[in-house]
Amino acid sequence: MPVSKDPDLAHRVSELEALFARSRYLRAVYRLAQQEISAAFARKLERRGDGPTDDAFDELAFFMARSECADARYLQLLGLIATQVIDNARMQR
Repeated sequence: MPVSKDPDLAHRVSELEALFARSRYLRAVYRLAQQEISAAFARKLERRGDGPTDDAFDELAFFMARSECADARYLQLLGLIATQVIDNARMQR
């Protein structure tokens, strides 16, 4: 059954797209936090600052955890959709 004719599957695919976008957004925020820490270390090496703060590392850990959780939710739903598509294909044989 095509995705467009299975409302449950179509809804899951739409949800998957939203989870993918959220996952990529959180990954970008996490990478930005990494870059800010790298820049702070560079400024410290150049004697233009004190280096990254403890808050910067806390923020990095927070966004890393959120990013990984978003990736896990995305992959979990992707697995469910794959299973449903395979089951639908088997039933149509």
